[in-house]
Amino acid sequence: MLARIKQWFLYLYKYYWKYVNSNAKCSERCRFWHRKKDTVSEKESITIEVGVKKTPSNNVSTCNYSVFSFLPVFLFHQFSQFANALFLIIYLVKFIVPNPPFGSETLAPLAFIISVAAVREIYEDLCRRWRDRKVNEQKCLAFVDNEWKIIKWSNIHVGQLIKVQMNEQVPADMLILKTSEVNDVAYIETANLDGESSLKVRQAINDLNNIASEAAVENLWKKGATIVCDPPNKNLYEMDGYIEVGAQFLGTSNKIASGDKGRIPFGIGNMLMRGARLRNTQYIYGVVIYTGKQTKLLMNNIDRAIKTSHLHRVVNWSICMNSGAYFLTNVVVGFVMRVWPPRNFEILGDCLMLVNSYFYRFLECSIMLTGFIPMSLFVSIECVEVLQGLHVKRDVELMDNEGKKGCDVKAYSLISELGRVSYVMSDKTGTLTQNQMRFRKCSVGGVKYANKKSKRTMDFYARKMLEHLASNSMSNSSQIRQFFLACAVCHTVNTENVDERIEYHATSPDELAIVTFAANAGYKFHSRSMHKVLVKTGARFLEFELLAVLEFNSERKRMSAIVRDKEGQIMIYCKGADTMIMSRLATTPPKVIKRSKSHLSAFASEGYRTLCFGAREIRKSEYGSWKKRYDEAMLAQGSTKKELLNDCAEQIEKNFELIGISAIEDRLQDGVIETIEKIQMAGIRVWVLTGDKLETAMNIGSSCKLLSPKVPTLLLETQDAVSTTQKINGFVSTLGDNLSSKNLRLALIVDATSLSFVLNNEDLRFQFMRVALCCSSVICCRCTPMQKADVTDMVKQNVSGSVLAIGDGGNDRASVGVGIAGKEGMQAATSADYAVTKFKHLERLLFVHGTLSLFRTTKVVLFVLYKGLLESILHIYFIFFNGHTAQLAVDTIDSQLYSMWYCAWPCLNLGVFDRPAPVDFMIANTKLYTFYNRNINLVRIASWALSAVLHAMTINIINYLNNHLGIALDSTGRPCGLYVVGNTVYALAICVVNLKMLIETDSITYWAPVSMLLSLSLMLVMIAWNSFMTPYIRFIEPQKDLLFLQIPYMNSFCLGGLVLGLIFVIEITFKAIRRTIYRSDAELMLVQQGVRGINYDYLYKPIYKICDIVGIKTESELLKNGFAFAQDEGEFVSQQQIIEATASKREEKSKAERSDKTAEASSEQTDPVKLDGRVK
Repeated sequence: MLARIKQWFLYLYKYYWKYVNSNAKCSERCRFWHRKKDTVSEKESITIEVGVKKTPSNNVSTCNYSVFSFLPVFLFHQFSQFANALFLIIYLVKFIVPNPPFGSETLAPLAFIISVAAVREIYEDLCRRWRDRKVNEQKCLAFVDNEWKIIKWSNIHVGQLIKVQMNEQVPADMLILKTSEVNDVAYIETANLDGESSLKVRQAINDLNNIASEAAVENLWKKGATIVCDPPNKNLYEMDGYIEVGAQFLGTSNKIASGDKGRIPFGIGNMLMRGARLRNTQYIYGVVIYTGKQTKLLMNNIDRAIKTSHLHRVVNWSICMNSGAYFLTNVVVGFVMRVWPPRNFEILGDCLMLVNSYFYRFLECSIMLTGFIPMSLFVSIECVEVLQGLHVKRDVELMDNEGKKGCDVKAYSLISELGRVSYVMSDKTGTLTQNQMRFRKCSVGGVKYANKKSKRTMDFYARKMLEHLASNSMSNSSQIRQFFLACAVCHTVNTENVDERIEYHATSPDELAIVTFAANAGYKFHSRSMHKVLVKTGARFLEFELLAVLEFNSERKRMSAIVRDKEGQIMIYCKGADTMIMSRLATTPPKVIKRSKSHLSAFASEGYRTLCFGAREIRKSEYGSWKKRYDEAMLAQGSTKKELLNDCAEQIEKNFELIGISAIEDRLQDGVIETIEKIQMAGIRVWVLTGDKLETAMNIGSSCKLLSPKVPTLLLETQDAVSTTQKINGFVSTLGDNLSSKNLRLALIVDATSLSFVLNNEDLRFQFMRVALCCSSVICCRCTPMQKADVTDMVKQNVSGSVLAIGDGGNDRASVGVGIAGKEGMQAATSADYAVTKFKHLERLLFVHGTLSLFRTTKVVLFVLYKGLLESILHIYFIFFNGHTAQLAVDTIDSQLYSMWYCAWPCLNLGVFDRPAPVDFMIANTKLYTFYNRNINLVRIASWALSAVLHAMTINIINYLNNHLGIALDSTGRPCGLYVVGNTVYALAICVVNLKMLIETDSITYWAPVSMLLSLSLMLVMIAWNSFMTPYIRFIEPQKDLLFLQIPYMNSFCLGGLVLGLIFVIEITFKAIRRTIYRSDAELMLVQQGVRGINYDYLYKPIYKICDIVGIKTESELLKNGFAFAQDEGEFVSQQQIIEATASKREEKSKAERSDKTAEASSEQTDPVKLDGRVK
């Protein structure tokens, strides 16, 4: 029979998945049993015909289930849990036993649990489906049927021609054909891809000709073109391919015979990725290369996994232990029932006779003693987690400033996981910072300038600098003027006039802050033409001829601009790292250098991003000879050009005068420093995973107090696997025995190149983790989202606690993911388990809700195991009391209601309203967090089990004596019947369970007595219902007729008082002995802080704290310089091209009106120009 059932199942399984895999609408995530390798990725290249529709579609789904896969996948997941499978087996066993103790009602708890879980999974998956639909139904302009139409993102296909306008997101990976800017450049923001908030520059294919308008783009589509490129891959920084077009579209360097097609190569610099946002560019035209799950953004995303909390795993483990005890008990009791023949009980009457076989006796016990594995445990946990999640959502302290948006809870089952976090993996962009640079301080000519302490949070006010500029009282007026001019001239910022207001657009947020500072000081960068820069000072304009721009990159760590004023004076202004500028000084007095270095160290220690400024005058003869070499270098090709330009820069960038040092603040979110400090005080290690450069990451680490000059810092920055191995081995040998220390104050900084070698080498990964896990903080820079996820997974596999990922990258791999619902955090918030509006909310999420959830849910688990074991022991005793038979003392429905209904209310009280200490105390004393994340262990489970055994023995002994002495008479004077005795025993058990709840409650609320009254009153109501409704309802057993009137209430009250008194004495004695022998660190802390009061030292806190009623409302040497400069390094489009593009565009628009507008502005405009400095 079993073999045939197995054969049927395999048959259905085979054809079901054949159908699912053939359904194009089925979510790929639901096919985790049969993953098929993408056939496209096996090819060396793919071919795309422009205008020809090609799969896959651009529809994206993050759902875990489809309509067809939900039932088998969900049931498979549910019955893979040991307890669910065991109860299903027990339910099936009742069909074998002729007269089982329990009937079909045993299926009700299991069905309820499965139904609740199904409703929750359906709800969460519908929410994902709604979010997917919101993304897929975004609009885009596409060329369809020879005309431009607005279509949904989901309808975009490979090879389609689309138009993206300013501030829109790119819907798919696309090749740029044409942009609105000169030189066909496009500015994009890639925060969703790599975490960087600074603008990047991309460019259309250079050699495409005759594509100057929309009609030309349409003509390319009509004539046809073929694109051959790399297959879809995860690499965000590499792309190779070429486009084949007709002769009329080829540039001069690619001319071929008419009618033939030529090939134009392209790379990653000509691509726009899905998720990027178009900035400062009116529009772009492009052809779609990758769509849907083949885009680089989604290929770097991680497939959602069904997460399980540690507490659930502990519950499964305890269920397995209980199963062992359950099996042994069944063996022993079944043997006793078989050896001793059944006999009639004197009071209760004839017992039920079953088949005289040990096997049947064993099965009877298996059905009867299911309290060893209480099914209500999972029901209770589900309900408690949902109610705890609602508390989190309604917490006013987790709402934004407007009080409209609170914490979004997407995974109710992981709330307890927030209570045992040992590592926090944080993103930077939009998580720690606000992505807003502010000019805060500066040092000019050895004099430090800053706002007053009371105004440090306001924009920098240059009043003192202007006074010193006018009076020269500090002998630095010349340096102040040159510093202002350097800030206004040496940059790549562009301007745009919007409603008589100048808006600044920059690829570097640092440059934006510097230019805005100079403008506020009266040196306003007004505009630029092809080779000129216009600076407005007061009512007049200063015009500078821009002779050359020596670009910034990570090797040079500096940028220079050579300008000539109207008098013919040639100046070079240079800004960069202190190591680059200080070594090139010649004319600065030593005292000024000493004071400036002191200011520089002070700025860096405060976490500011610093830049040094140098300047000097260039003689005309020197410039003339240098210019020739520079022009020759500009005409060179490949790597030779880079080397020649570096040589030219070295020749001219020397003999500077130090004119100033800037200090820029990358503003952290409110409360970041305090939150990180408390997290570390709780013993939680913090890792920062960012896509920013090394210098930027170091400054953020310094600002957050993760890095400090007092804390030794290890730097892992290598270019090959051999160097990486050598350096990590060097760290291991240097640290030695300290590798096993958990209290070591040490920081580690890792760049993405070294990290990639670590992730790809198992031995190197082990050595790296030995070093990293002993560090108090780790910063990984230039990380892609996939690397962030891999690092998170690597840490998760090597630590005992939970790993929390906040921000972008590792949410799906972490034990629990938290997203920041902000400007840059929406992508992370969508895929996270919890979404908050600010980083500081993590403090309350961990130390309040995490601690409370783990504390409460742990008590719920122990409490449910306790009451289940208590009931089972009562059953075992009644087996012997009733003549060695599997007869229940109460009706089977009453027995089910004991766990599912009568004792559910005290369980909910523990799981929703109990708390170990006041909320403010838990936040202030974060060490409590460390204690409560180890709140459940084998010793504690054993102590609760021992309590259940002692309490059951007390009830049984007193009840036996009561019956043995012959005083067990009902209200009519006759001996008590089966259900009178049984209901009395169950009433005593419910009273004992409520007493245990009261004793174990750490903070008594008004819900405690309410839950007790509900438990007892519901049982009395049920007894009354059965007593008076027996003649009218068929399924009520006749023996219950008028049962309510037969109960000896006076005898029962006396019996209950005696039982509760003895159990109370047992519990108090046990706890007094334990506290005399051993007291936990948490208890000592609570006593020392006065939270528990003086009576805590004597007996037990709740008994002496009845007056402490609480309501629901309470629930509710690397760093010494500080250099950092965010700038697109011109890998695809040079900074000189950026300047020329904007200048050419401005000249094309108003070349004839330039001189008139300048004259009019200088003579009539007296009001300062309004500035709205922001990166767009």
